[in-house]
Amino acid sequence: MAGYFLLCTVSGGVQNFPGGTDHLDPPYSSLLEWDPEESFATLKLNLGNYLYLFEDAFYLEAYLSSIRIAAVSTFLRCWLRSRWRT
Repeated sequence: MAGYFLLCTVSGGVQNFPGGTDHLDPPYSSLLEWDPEESFATLKLNLGNYLYLFEDAFYLEAYLSSIRIAAVSTFLRCWLRSRWRT
Protein backbone atom coordinates (compact mmCIF):
# COMPACT_ATOMS: atom_id res chain seq x y z
CA MET A 1 0.00 0.00 0.00
CA ALA A 2 2.88 2.38 0.76
CA GLY A 3 4.23 1.76 -2.74
CA TYR A 4 0.87 2.73 -4.20
CA PHE A 5 0.86 6.03 -2.30
CA LEU A 6 4.44 6.70 -3.41
CA LEU A 7 3.50 5.99 -7.01
CA CYS A 8 0.53 8.37 -6.78
CA THR A 9 2.69 11.09 -5.24
CA VAL A 10 5.38 10.86 -7.91
CA SER A 11 2.92 10.59 -10.80
CA GLY A 12 1.00 13.57 -9.43
CA GLY A 13 4.20 15.58 -9.32
CA VAL A 14 5.02 14.68 -12.91
CA GLN A 15 1.49 15.56 -14.04
CA ASN A 16 1.75 19.01 -12.45
CA PHE A 17 4.45 20.06 -14.93
CA PRO A 18 3.32 18.99 -18.41
CA GLY A 19 4.85 20.34 -21.57
CA GLY A 20 7.85 22.30 -20.35
CA THR A 21 8.50 25.18 -18.02
CA ASP A 22 7.83 28.24 -20.19
CA HIS A 23 4.71 29.11 -18.19
CA LEU A 24 6.39 28.73 -14.77
CA ASP A 25 8.15 31.36 -12.70
CA PRO A 26 11.75 30.75 -11.58
CA PRO A 27 13.12 28.75 -9.71
CA TYR A 28 11.02 25.93 -11.15
CA SER A 29 12.54 23.52 -13.63
CA SER A 30 11.29 20.62 -15.66
CA LEU A 31 11.02 17.25 -13.93
CA LEU A 32 11.59 15.31 -17.14
CA GLU A 33 14.29 16.10 -19.66
CA TRP A 34 14.29 14.24 -22.97
CA ASP A 35 17.60 13.53 -24.70
CA PRO A 36 16.79 12.97 -28.40
CA GLU A 37 20.29 11.70 -29.22
CA GLU A 38 20.23 8.96 -26.59
CA SER A 39 16.44 8.39 -26.79
CA PHE A 40 15.80 8.38 -23.06
CA ALA A 41 14.30 10.67 -20.44
CA THR A 42 15.95 11.85 -17.25
CA LEU A 43 13.82 12.39 -14.15
CA LYS A 44 15.08 15.11 -11.82
CA LEU A 45 13.52 15.30 -8.37
CA ASN A 46 14.34 17.69 -5.56
CA LEU A 47 13.73 15.60 -2.46
CA GLY A 48 14.30 18.63 -0.24
CA ASN A 49 10.83 19.86 -1.12
CA TYR A 50 9.31 16.57 0.00
CA LEU A 51 11.33 16.63 3.23
CA TYR A 52 9.95 20.09 3.97
CA LEU A 53 6.44 18.63 3.91
CA PHE A 54 7.34 16.27 6.75
CA GLU A 55 9.22 18.89 8.77
CA ASP A 56 6.34 21.38 8.88
CA ALA A 57 3.65 20.28 11.35
CA PHE A 58 0.82 21.78 9.27
CA TYR A 59 1.62 19.70 6.19
CA LEU A 60 2.37 16.59 8.24
CA GLU A 61 -1.02 16.80 9.96
CA ALA A 62 -2.77 17.34 6.62
CA TYR A 63 -0.97 14.32 5.12
CA LEU A 64 -1.81 12.08 8.09
CA SER A 65 -5.41 13.27 8.00
CA SER A 66 -5.69 12.33 4.32
CA ILE A 67 -4.20 8.89 5.07
CA ARG A 68 -6.79 8.37 7.84
CA ILE A 69 -9.62 9.44 5.52
CA ALA A 70 -8.35 7.07 2.82
CA ALA A 71 -8.11 4.19 5.30
CA VAL A 72 -11.61 4.77 6.70
CA SER A 73 -13.19 5.12 3.26
CA THR A 74 -11.39 1.98 2.02
CA PHE A 75 -12.56 0.03 5.07
CA LEU A 76 -16.15 1.25 4.66
CA ARG A 77 -16.12 0.43 0.97
CA CYS A 78 -14.88 -3.11 1.62
CA TRP A 79 -17.30 -3.60 4.50
CA LEU A 80 -20.27 -2.35 2.49
CA ARG A 81 -19.25 -4.47 -0.49
CA SER A 82 -19.09 -7.60 1.69
CA ARG A 83 -22.54 -6.80 3.15
CA TRP A 84 -24.00 -6.16 -0.31
CA ARG A 85 -22.94 -9.58 -1.63
CA THR A 86 -24.73 -11.56 1.09
